[in-house]
Amino acid sequence: SPPQCPSPPVNYPSANLDAFSSVYDPAISKVRFYLYQGDRVWHYRCDGNETNCQAIFTTTLTQSWAGSPALANFGLPTCGLNANSQYSYGGGLATYVLQNNSIWKYTCSSGSCTPTYSNSLYQEWAKVNTNPDGAGNRWSIAPPQDSVDSFSSVYDSGINKIRYYVYKGNRMWHYRCNPDLNQPTGCDAFFTKTLQENWQGTPLENVGMPLSDISASSQYSVTNTTYTYFIKDSAVWRYTCPTCTLDYSRSLTDQWNTISGKPGNIGFLHRLLALLKSKIK
Repeated sequence: SPPQCPSPPVNYPSANLDAFSSVYDPAISKVRFYLYQGDRVWHYRCDGNETNCQAIFTTTLTQSWAGSPALANFGLPTCGLNANSQYSYGGGLATYVLQNNSIWKYTCSSGSCTPTYSNSLYQEWAKVNTNPDGAGNRWSIAPPQDSVDSFSSVYDSGINKIRYYVYKGNRMWHYRCNPDLNQPTGCDAFFTKTLQENWQGTPLENVGMPLSDISASSQYSVTNTTYTYFIKDSAVWRYTCPTCTLDYSRSLTDQWNTISGKPGNIGFLHRLLALLKSKIK
């Protein structure tokens, strides 16, 4: 029989996330954050610069997908994601879910979500032109076709492209596509390099950024400022571009302490009691 899916407690996990995503949602002028471990997802929201953070819910992945009739039968994984990523474009939100050798994409707008496609990772990377200028293969080492460490996407209005990053071991791959909510086109590879090479020569070179085996990475953009998160084990780093300077590095426990109303504090209990009372009426 298959191994039993780990079911963590409702408290925010202090280490070893499966996945983490962030996206600025202009419809509510908030950043949506999602973190995943085992069969559970936690969702909280903050203002644009990660202030006034408020817990929204925690539930199982099965319950989360079941909340949208269109996604309930899409075959989305219910435990142990490798990565999750979202970007905002054209009034909607696009979401990618990765597990093992597969990727799923769905879009949401006006309160309704629609499956877009599911692919193998091989099929997904095949969309990318690795020699766009005829000067040679920009991906001299092919991206992973199974169990990525992380995957992130963000719409960059400054260049009118969606930026994508894939991570595995000590290496990353970057490509960009013309923006579309459902099917971005014209995808070109830009580079593959080690994480150490990525930090070299930047303000992030000597600040202790992780060099391999990250748990998650995520980006969101607000008014031409891009916020990037790296998570490994029990630690999180955030830096801000275009200056690409480190904002902080701290434990996940300290990170979640900025969230009000989360499980384990009195604010969450008050909200739960209010919800129960509303159901009784």
